[in-house]
Amino acid sequence: MKKLLLINLAAFLAIFLAACGNESSGAESYPNKPIELIVPYAPGGGTDLGARELEPYIEDELGVSIEIINKEGAGGWAGWTDLINANPDGYTLGYLNTPNLTTGYLNPELERGEDLDSFSYISNHVSDPLVLAVNKDDDRFETVEDFIEYAKENEVTTSSQKVGSSEHVVSLKMNEELGTNIGIVQYEGVPEIRSDLMSGDIDSSIIALNAVYNADKEAIKPLAIFSEERSEFLPDVPTMEESGYEGLNAKIYRGIGAPAGVDSEKISILEEAFKNAIQNEEHQESMKKNAGIKPEYQDSEEFRQTLEGEEEKYKEVSDLLGW
Repeated sequence: MKKLLLINLAAFLAIFLAACGNESSGAESYPNKPIELIVPYAPGGGTDLGARELEPYIEDELGVSIEIINKEGAGGWAGWTDLINANPDGYTLGYLNTPNLTTGYLNPELERGEDLDSFSYISNHVSDPLVLAVNKDDDRFETVEDFIEYAKENEVTTSSQKVGSSEHVVSLKMNEELGTNIGIVQYEGVPEIRSDLMSGDIDSSIIALNAVYNADKEAIKPLAIFSEERSEFLPDVPTMEESGYEGLNAKIYRGIGAPAGVDSEKISILEEAFKNAIQNEEHQESMKKNAGIKPEYQDSEEFRQTLEGEEEKYKEVSDLLGW
């Protein structure tokens, strides 16, 4: 009887210790099931394209499948709300895009209580400068100078994806600093913008470079790029600065985050996986060829600092936005 009790006690202790061991090494077995990756924009846009280009490389690094979920709406905040409310177990990730992430809670009219502390951060994936583009058949505009001078005397329309977006702020700054009369038309996603620009329903578009690169080259004419230097993807397109219009540079950052509260060991595993995937040479070349984007890796801390910098930038133009 005593021998049987000792055997049972030993078995119980073995099970108990094994359970404790599994609990303490949860991050070591992570991940062990599919991971959801929320793309807070419609299929076909720059974020969606970049996510699908990165997907197989992340799957190779983590050894589990990645399930991309498009949840568009509210300028990205439909998806970000789902991300914030997800279980912080490391199995729900999402793309975080500037400036909509920060302007979405800086805008007092939206009455959001979230901020940068509502998320965990993993890495930046890409940065994408803005481009001023027009319909290729529009003979009013051969150069950016043509566009600016015309817009000083006439109202022209341009696209924006959301109040407070990069393209919205650039348009407002052009009106204030250059004296243009740019009327802003709001859109939910890039595909609709490209369609209306190519059909002539809007006069121009201030849009991410990759959207121009992936558009019908026979239908869209880029006039200038809002960056410090020319892009290797549009080498013949001048910068706004070299055309004589300074202080208007703008780019969009797209990175990866998770809900606040994800275990730091899991974040480290994800950070290493995304670093290897983003810096993979095949992925870099694929992004250049298929998306017109050069990946720009930043680790979790650097990405958080980038977002903090963007937050400060948009606080500085709050008067322009009526905030």
